[in-house]
Amino acid sequence: MAYSQQNNADIENDVNADQLEDLNQDEDQESENDYDLQQLKYFSRHPLDINGTELEQLSLLDPLLISNLLSYRKLLGDIIDIHELQAVPGFTIELIKTILPFVTLRKDKSSISAIHERFSKGDYSLLLRPAFVPEVSEGFNSSSTQKFTGSRPAMLLRYKYQYRNLLQYGFVLDKDAGEKLFLNGWFPDFISFHLFARRLGIFKSIALGDYTINLGQGLIHWQSQAFRKSSTVINIKRQSDVLRPYHSAGEYNFLRGVAATIAIRKTECTIFYSAKKITANIDGEVITSVLTSGLHRTQTELDDNKSASLNTAGINIKRLLKSGHISVNALQHVYSIPILKKDEPYNLYSLKGRLITNISTDYSYTFRNFHVFGELANFNHIGNAFLNGVMVSISQTVDLALLHRKISKSYQSVFGNAFTENTMPVNENGFYSGVSLKPNVKWKIDLYADLFTFPWLKYRLDAPSCGIGYLIQVTFKPSRQTEIYSRFRYGLKPLNIENEEEDFKSPGLQAIQNWRTQFSHQVTRSLLIRSRAEVCIFYHHYLQAQQTGYLFYTDLIYKPFSSWLSGNIRFQVFEAENYNTRLYAFENDLLFVSSTPSFYNNGVRYYLNLKARLRVNFISFSQLTLSTKAASTVYNNISYIGTGPALIHGNRISSIKLQIFLSN
Repeated sequence: MAYSQQNNADIENDVNADQLEDLNQDEDQESENDYDLQQLKYFSRHPLDINGTELEQLSLLDPLLISNLLSYRKLLGDIIDIHELQAVPGFTIELIKTILPFVTLRKDKSSISAIHERFSKGDYSLLLRPAFVPEVSEGFNSSSTQKFTGSRPAMLLRYKYQYRNLLQYGFVLDKDAGEKLFLNGWFPDFISFHLFARRLGIFKSIALGDYTINLGQGLIHWQSQAFRKSSTVINIKRQSDVLRPYHSAGEYNFLRGVAATIAIRKTECTIFYSAKKITANIDGEVITSVLTSGLHRTQTELDDNKSASLNTAGINIKRLLKSGHISVNALQHVYSIPILKKDEPYNLYSLKGRLITNISTDYSYTFRNFHVFGELANFNHIGNAFLNGVMVSISQTVDLALLHRKISKSYQSVFGNAFTENTMPVNENGFYSGVSLKPNVKWKIDLYADLFTFPWLKYRLDAPSCGIGYLIQVTFKPSRQTEIYSRFRYGLKPLNIENEEEDFKSPGLQAIQNWRTQFSHQVTRSLLIRSRAEVCIFYHHYLQAQQTGYLFYTDLIYKPFSSWLSGNIRFQVFEAENYNTRLYAFENDLLFVSSTPSFYNNGVRYYLNLKARLRVNFISFSQLTLSTKAASTVYNNISYIGTGPALIHGNRISSIKLQIFLSN
């Protein structure tokens, strides 16, 4: 991916564009956790020490790169010039250019700060983001049977204070389109608050309010953003602080309560407790499903809102070793009402009851250019899960990643998020291998192959089965201004075949092939042009049916160096026979917003982003960033868009977003 030059006050939302596209394609939903983007924004103003101990907080560096850098520093001492990073395995010129705005060679300041200094000398910001869809959904019609109870605009308000990496606090107020502005008479539907401090004596970190917990490799609990299979083929390891503050708009995937990490020499202990209300469908005296969308627009959705509670308590004990660590994790979830999902064969081993207990042990170890890691987990003493991986820098030009997982059909977790084919780490065995080749500065070749099996039934899959996925991507950079990559991705998965005449269902294999080519060229210092063409072919082996889809777009990105005004525009054409051949395309959006919509049917899409940075004198704020995005999708062959209360009559859907960002 080609990047234009930028000053340290600006960041790019598309630093992980390829990974986000693949993640949303696998999970078919947008991530609302913008923690990493917020951290990048902070590091653009307060760079992270490249010789420090907190490199894991920089999301642009994967675990193998960090391991290589630590090994280099251990052997040769601290980095004394940023160009010295080229001698570290995996640190290409492009990567160094990407991380340059967010790192420094200055030593970390002392972690000891007076309390008044922590609360008075930090950075603070206020963000207001209204969004509006001009077309009227069915739910806003007075005659609708599923009428929305609130107004049409969506609204987000966020305040945040941060002093270095030692203290931060803030709140988030969020209202989705169709929700009431003041649900309880005073506040919007979703309210979040956090207070987070680091380095207070023996306390490495303390959290009050909302926070996330990340344990091991995600088999029992992982709430920060994490990627799976993508063109970044080596990035297979989950890596994060155990305890992180939460200040995003997602309304489910976090904990609410109190947590602390105590560090004594080489031992760290994290203890946490959470009590929060959840949205659930309740039938009689049991929860049949937990709803995670955060939408409370209709009366039915409001009735389900906060209809149950989930209490969580846990502990993590980590022992730091000379070249790695070993940890023990234990947690228990207690639902106010027992869970009992629909009586179907594929739900035989699903979550049941009120008490959910997970324990695990995880490890990592680095030996020369080998980095090994893994986790062994248990659920309610009836289901086990194993995950082990290795990342190797074979040479300056070859990196290798291998990962094996074995997750029994009876294993379950509430907030699990591991490197698996399934969205949750359940009912899966598999072996993944990835290779990244860099024969010279102009060429890069990335490949992966993943074999997996499902020991038990799944939704829309009425028998144990197996599948395969692989990818090859070739990137060519003939000059500093031009980059071209082409990739082929293949997936072979089973899915039920429904025969209405004979009234039976049986698994059949379906193959999805994607071929994408993207071209980027820095025309001038201020202007970048980027174009993509992608084809999707869906083939059902049993039905002998083939369907196709294609997508083409061109971006113009205008970003003058140190200018107050920047913007970009896209024009896109797509045609896909149906949902099977849908295509995903990452879009530039407002600051802290990640957008990767899917496209099927036949139509065009276009959008415009504009951003202006201004100096102001407003209360205590000195910088103002005004941003807007206007987008529209026009279909050629349909008369309505969406379903249920979200249905729009017509062939066009648009959106207008505004954002006001004030900072000191």
